[in-house]
This record gives sequence, C-alpha cells and structure tokens, in this order.
Amino acid sequence: MMQGDHGIGMEMGVGFGAGECSSSVVAAAALVEEEQHQHQLLKTEIAVHPLCEQLLSAHVACLRVATPIDHLPLIDAQLANSHSLLRSYAARHRPFLGPNDKQELDSFLAQYLMVLCSFREQLQQHVREHAVEAVMACREIEQSLQDLTGATLDEGTGATMSDDEDEMHMDGSLDMGGDGHDMMGFGPLLPTDSERSLMERVRQELKLELKQVSC
Repeated sequence: MMQGDHGIGMEMGVGFGAGECSSSVVAAAALVEEEQHQHQLLKTEIAVHPLCEQLLSAHVACLRVATPIDHLPLIDAQLANSHSLLRSYAARHRPFLGPNDKQELDSFLAQYLMVLCSFREQLQQHVREHAVEAVMACREIEQSLQDLTGATLDEGTGATMSDDEDEMHMDGSLDMGGDGHDMMGFGPLLPTDSERSLMERVRQELKLELKQVSC
C-alpha cells in the first residue's frame, strides 16, 4: 500500500513539474511578444519624430564618405525605399510614451544626431589625412629618385603627374603586358569595376589635396 502511495506521489510530482515548465514557456513567449510589440511601437514613435529626417540624412552622409562611386546608387535606392517605410510606420503610429519617456527619447535622438555628424567629420578628416600622406610619400619618392639618378621631372622638382598622365597610370597597369598579365609572371592584375571606381575616387581626392597643399 505504501509503495502504491509512493508511486502516485511521484506521478503527481512529475505532473506538477511539467505544468510549471509549460507555464514558464508560455510566460517567456508572452514576454518576447510584448517586447517585440513595444519595439514596433518605438519604431513608429521615431518615424514621426521631428529629428527623424535629420538622423537619416546624417547616417547616409556617413555612408557616402568612403563608398565607391559605383555603389552610391545603391544608397540612393535604399534611401528612396526608406521614405515609404517611414510613412508606413507613421501610419501605424499610436502615442504610448509618457512625458518622461518622451523627453528621454528626445534627448537620445538629439545626442545620436550629434554623434553621427561628428563621426562624419572624423571620417572625412581620416580620408584627407591619408590623401595628404600619399601625396607627400610620392614627393619623397620623386626626390629620392632625383637624388639617385640626377634626373629631374619635366615639370620641376616636386611636380606631380598631369591629369592625362595620371589617368593613363590609373587606367593602365604596373609592368603589365597587353593581355592584362604582369611582366613578372604573377598572373592577371586587372582591377575589378569596384576597384577601378575606388581608384578613381582616390585619384580625385589626391588631386584636390595636392592643389590645397600647393596653394
């Protein structure tokens, strides 16, 4: 009789344990669903915020700093799609933030906008510094060549390539044969379209920085 009671007790314990586990799963699922719902509501709140357009523009400006030219249309396409997405969020907007939460959101978005603007300036400064370093390195190489050979460039000491020569060197290859293979036997060295686009962007940056340094 006692063995039977013990068996029944074990079954009841297992049953209670399974019930508690099931309840925990349901509660966790409900919590996740509520968090997702709150997240969607917050998205709609940001979509109708007065700083939303400025934040979007600042974010895109950061992306454009070092994006290859041929990839810029992708950013424009995403930007066009973002407007319709923001409108869809705005259409579902239902105010739910209290005064304190609204003030906290305002403060956060304002600070985030300042961070994006500062980050863009840092990116631009980084690009400019590297461009100047590249120009100065080229001048050092030219000077070293002159010291070793005694030869001077046609445009004088420290002169750089003309636009036509620059384009020829960029579009051409380094020690490359007519078939697109280098003369040293290392295989094809033809740049991809993306690499060509990036090279063109860097070339323009170098020319601009050189003009500023020369003035």
